[in-house]
Formats: sequence, structure tokens, C-alpha cells
Amino acid sequence: QSETEKKEEEEEDEFALGVLENEDQHLLRWHFANLEYGCSARMDQISLEHWNQDEEFGGFGGEHCMVPQGYSRVLESLAKGLEVRLGAAVTHIDYASDDRVEVRCGD
Repeated sequence: QSETEKKEEEEEDEFALGVLENEDQHLLRWHFANLEYGCSARMDQISLEHWNQDEEFGGFGGEHCMVPQGYSRVLESLAKGLEVRLGAAVTHIDYASDDRVEVRCGD
């Protein structure tokens, strides 16, 4: 989608919100932001048919929380002591050993 198309869509959204009272606009924007957060996608990328597909399986029950400093902290912790190469194409994964996994890269 081009920048011009994105701008036109934003203007259309603003026009549509313009018919609402300020309090209603604020509430609708909050719901949009909450939906985008929950789906990890912008509104224009969320499928109306499938936006809540995990509900069939019970969704994510229980209390919701935020991970302090983001989920990258989980990956950083798991990667401690490992050689991690970003941007390297994986050519082979060997699961033959019970105590380790060997990953080979093209470079």
C-alpha cells in the first residue's frame, strides 16, 4: 500500500470519526488500539472473519499482563551462551542428539 493510499485511508477514518462526539471518538480509538494490540496488527491488516479465531479454543484465559521491557527479554534469556547469527539462512537442523540441537547456516 502506497503512502498516498495510507494517507487517504487515515483521512477517511478521521472523517468517519468526525460524526461522533469527542467522548465516543475517544472510546472508539481506544477499542481500535486495543484490538490492534491484541492482534499484533494494524486495523487494515485484521480480518473481520478471523480476528478472534483463538476464542474457539478458549482464548487466553485468566488475567492479562504486560512483560516488562517486552518479550525480547525472554528470547535474550533463552539465547544466553548461544552463538546467534541474525540474517543467516538456516540450511540444516539436526535433532539427532538428546541433549542438543545443531543448526547449520549457509555462510
